[in-house]
Amino acid sequence: MTEQKIAKEKMLTIDKELKKTNPVYITVDRLVSKMKLSVLAEKIIRAIASNIAEGNCTNLEDLSLYTNIETSINTKTFCEVFNYKNDNCFTNLADAREELQYTGFFLPGKTRPTASLINNSYVKNGNMYFQISPLVLPYYVGKGIDYELINIINFKNVNTFKFYEFLLDKLKNENEAIFTLSFEETKEMFHVAKKYERYTDFKNNVLKPILKDINEENYNKENFCNIRLSIETIKNNRKITGIQFTITRKEPKIVPVISLNLIKEKLTDQGRVAYDFFQYTSNNGLFEIDNCIREYGEEKLIEIYEYVKYQYEHEKIKTTLKRYAANALKKGWCDPELINKQEKIKNNTIEAPNKPEQLETPKPKETYDERILNKITNMSKKQQQNLYEKILMNYPDKSNFAYQILSSLSDYEQLMTSPGYIKLYIRILKEQKFIDILMDQF
Repeated sequence: MTEQKIAKEKMLTIDKELKKTNPVYITVDRLVSKMKLSVLAEKIIRAIASNIAEGNCTNLEDLSLYTNIETSINTKTFCEVFNYKNDNCFTNLADAREELQYTGFFLPGKTRPTASLINNSYVKNGNMYFQISPLVLPYYVGKGIDYELINIINFKNVNTFKFYEFLLDKLKNENEAIFTLSFEETKEMFHVAKKYERYTDFKNNVLKPILKDINEENYNKENFCNIRLSIETIKNNRKITGIQFTITRKEPKIVPVISLNLIKEKLTDQGRVAYDFFQYTSNNGLFEIDNCIREYGEEKLIEIYEYVKYQYEHEKIKTTLKRYAANALKKGWCDPELINKQEKIKNNTIEAPNKPEQLETPKPKETYDERILNKITNMSKKQQQNLYEKILMNYPDKSNFAYQILSSLSDYEQLMTSPGYIKLYIRILKEQKFIDILMDQF
């Protein structure tokens, strides 16, 4: 085998940490592409592009020696960066990765797809791995104008992603840009030339959702998009002939780049108790808890925690503790005098403790999923392994995506090291009626 052939079989690995401040470069191939992808797939593309931009893929000519470029993204970090709840993120990400694997990339001037946007994708130890052909790199890698991932985290409409990049390309390094497109040119840009004969329909279905993504300020209390957009129609008599777009650059926002662990480390003992409570007892992700501390301070977090615990202990919560705690943190429910009242009660006791009594995190009622997990963890290692093998052996549909994930693990212990795998495992037990095997035979 020649040295050149050996070199061509090599894979370039790019291992970078996904951060909200990672740059994404605008590419011509994304702007002209007619591909229609889901919102989650579009976000994955930008996450991959940010990894490549931070990696060593600056000279495309050097990449001719490689057959694949591989990069990885931690699933939990992706969910936190883009504000996805961990409950459904694992399943939705699996669908989006499959979508990218079956979506063909068209090189300019070609009528047939050259390769898929992702050659291969798999999950290992909580990380998503993506393999990309060098032929498809122009879709991910650009030069010059860039933006940060945080600028697009709130986008909820699939048309916004490419149009936002198109607007930045028009704005370049200026603070404001104004340009005009005819009604037909604008429809062609969104690949809906044969739809929406009336401007009103086009505006309601295409333009308004984009304006909402870019301009609206009530997603997570703040919109981190770095531009503002306004539109105005141009008429000839009563007929709309064109649309004028005005792009204005916002003042640069200061986004704190702080490790999640560093935020928690700076808290007092009582603050850490409150932090742990909301992390493990509510629907809130770490991003929301950290946001509360950044905006209102540690004292507010403790006050909300004390309030929730008081309501729970006095049986005043009409819904589940998990949902109530999540709403309390989101809406800032608290009673500032509650801590003082509790201190007075402690001071009136006969014998005061040496240290202030630390409030314990209330234990919610055990859910059905927790019962299943407790049943599994109380089994011996051998019984756990036997159950795992029995499920693989009796799985009805070997082509099912959940089965493929389960069977791809190296052993049962790898399954129990990841919360995402554990949730998938419990879901399989319930959906495929393997729960009978668990309860009856073990």
